Amino acid sequence: MVLSAINHSLRRHIVQHLAESGPQSYTALLEKFKLQTGTLNHHLGVLKDLLEQDEQKRYTLNRNGRIACQILTYTRASFTKPVLPVVKRRMIAPALRHSVLGLYKLAFHPAKAFVEAQERLGPYAICGAIVVTLFLASTPLLSADAIVRSLTGLLYVLFFSFIFARLVYRKNPRLSRLTVSISMSYLPLVLLNLLTILFAAIEFVAWTPASLIIVEDPRYIAITQIFAATLIWRFILLFLAVRESSRLSNSQSFTTVFVSTLLENAVAIALDYIFAIPITFL
Repeated sequence: MVLSAINHSLRRHIVQHLAESGPQSYTALLEKFKLQTGTLNHHLGVLKDLLEQDEQKRYTLNRNGRIACQILTYTRASFTKPVLPVVKRRMIAPALRHSVLGLYKLAFHPAKAFVEAQERLGPYAICGAIVVTLFLASTPLLSADAIVRSLTGLLYVLFFSFIFARLVYRKNPRLSRLTVSISMSYLPLVLLNLLTILFAAIEFVAWTPASLIIVEDPRYIAITQIFAATLIWRFILLFLAVRESSRLSNSQSFTTVFVSTLLENAVAIALDYIFAIPITFL
């Protein structure tokens, strides 16, 4: 009875109008909905079980009409409520777009990328995660030991920069922002890993352009120059990461990165020496 009475859009509008505006005269309903008397009489006849008239012959909702209005309100709220997949798309799509744009800025406008990473951490956190994943996936001689060693190096740089900034320069960098920035600075090491794999795959031979003149293989020279440029690029990105996330000056950032790099190389050399020592048993 109730559902059949409100299965027409005009009758639903009449019920909602009476619920919101209170009792209405026949003339007021004609003017409100711009109807002919015959049309209004027909719809009021269908709605007779939902309506009643007061002493002034004005139409108002009875108990069934109020139930019908509650059904309409609930139905409208259910259909207008955004479903979960739409919310996810609205959240995920911009984040992915900003992350891809962040990778572009990291490669071609690194200073801007590290500044923005302090303000919009979410997209750049995805960017840093992508960089670290590519770094680990491109590790030469991919193995558990190589991955652990790479992650250990990343954690060393992260915590050294954090502790150095606090103890030496009395700064208090936020670890989350420093982590994202340090992760982003590993982009050159992805290229460095690929160059290492390429270097191991090529068999270099000496080049003799003329008699009595022997020079290195041109490919060897080109790859070593790219190696050097990549290491410089890595230093610059790490410098920008520490400067922006720890709020250090240029000289303070340079000192932090320089000391970190020296100690990192010293530890790596020491570990290589220790693991190269043969173990003998008496």
